[in-house]
Amino acid sequence: MKIKYEVIGRAVVSDKSDSQRHYLKLLYRGDGTPWWACSAGMELPIPAESDIQPGDFIEIEISKL
Repeated sequence: MKIKYEVIGRAVVSDKSDSQRHYLKLLYRGDGTPWWACSAGMELPIPAESDIQPGDFIEIEISKL
């Protein structure tokens, strides 16, 4: 199953050891529902070199293991 999300934010989080993690904040938009009607959001860790930016759309494929 593939689920479509809109990227609504991107963050870099540093911890006490100065290591950094990059995250995308995602909003479910698979059915084209306007943002004000969406209730499910998600944060996704990504590689630092990823060029995905707010406003982009991504699809995540999920499967049962």
